[in-house]
Amino acid sequence: MVYKGEMVVDRNDLEKTEKKKGELIEKLISRGVYKIDRIHLFELNLTELEKLYQKVCMGHECWNIAKD
Repeated sequence: MVYKGEMVVDRNDLEKTEKKKGELIEKLISRGVYKIDRIHLFELNLTELEKLYQKVCMGHECWNIAKD
């Protein structure tokens, strides 16, 4: 277990989330997205990255982000 503030987070869940974030960041970078305004991709949470990826991919063939 990992304590994040007052929340207790399972280490496996945290590792899965970080892995998925890394995969999304790599995919966004491969599409030419490095920052949003002045915010680096690594500063975004998983939900923000997923929304950004969907927005970037609208009308384009993109990889499946739900892949584990």
